[in-house]
Amino acid sequence: MSFPPNRNNLIHLKKEVKRFSNSLVGSKIWKSTEISFYLY
Repeated sequence: MSFPPNRNNLIHLKKEVKRFSNSLVGSKIWKSTEISFYLY
């Protein structure tokens, strides 16, 4: 891929967060950290 390392890592991170948010505990954490994600 021609993506810079930072962008490639960000895409991978979003995939991990998306999958993690599918879990019961993850869904609760996702609700509280969703806003923090957009702030960064």
